[in-house]
Amino acid sequence: MGIWSNGNIYRGEWKDNLRHGEGSYEWFEGDRYVGEFHEGEIEGEGIYYWKSGERYEGTFKNNKRNGEGTLFDPDGNVKIKGMWRNDKPL
Repeated sequence: MGIWSNGNIYRGEWKDNLRHGEGSYEWFEGDRYVGEFHEGEIEGEGIYYWKSGERYEGTFKNNKRNGEGTLFDPDGNVKIKGMWRNDKPL
């Protein structure tokens, strides 16, 4: 587990002192990510939860939504489904 001075918390696998493999990261503001990390970056399959109640389930690359994914509103309804690039839907 890693705890940062700003209150952020990481629980999961490490490699060469970087978040790597399966894990979860919680920001002190209330957002949370659960899924895959690669060399310290959010990368691979995962779910990002915003404190607003929205969530994104899908693929990430370089800490951004990239690839196939679905954005849900706070009530669990599909808001956007499809391909993403650099955190934006295509």
